[in-house]
Amino acid sequence: MKNQFRFSVLCLSVSLLSTIATAQSETNLSAIVGEDTFNAAGLDKLSPEEQAVLATWITNRETEAEAQVEERIAQVVEERVEEERQRAIEERKKKAKLDFGLDRRDEFAVDSITTTVRGHFEGWTGKTRFYLENGQVWQQRLGGTYYKYIKNPEVSIAKESLGYWMTVKKTGARVAVMRLE
Repeated sequence: MKNQFRFSVLCLSVSLLSTIATAQSETNLSAIVGEDTFNAAGLDKLSPEEQAVLATWITNRETEAEAQVEERIAQVVEERVEEERQRAIEERKKKAKLDFGLDRRDEFAVDSITTTVRGHFEGWTGKTRFYLENGQVWQQRLGGTYYKYIKNPEVSIAKESLGYWMTVKKTGARVAVMRLE
């Protein structure tokens, strides 16, 4: 899609430059406006000097208009490039959230995530695995038990100085975890 857009801009630019070159090389008023228009408008009654002045005026106006079109094209291209850059940043931020817990270094890395546990949550008993809605799988990394039945509880997982900790939002219960997938 990006290449198709660039090709379109290139074709339009070549067309404009061709038009500019043609207009700038034309000083003959009848060649600029066409023979039929030249005669119908009575321009043939103007002296050669008056025709040259009018031809120059038309050429200058066309050049100004083409410069405005070129400026707008450059502006649109710049806007599209910025949109693509922002889209790439957003994609990297999304990926950083998905990579949370894998200890990958990225400038968009996050310190915590909030999601839900898929299905029925019954607490933890030692090496319990937690399957999250975002597709991540975490496992309890320290001993301990906690019993509580909750359907699809919201949890947050945060990186702290001694590793990752998952907190069940509804109860405040916390467990040390490590990312498996």
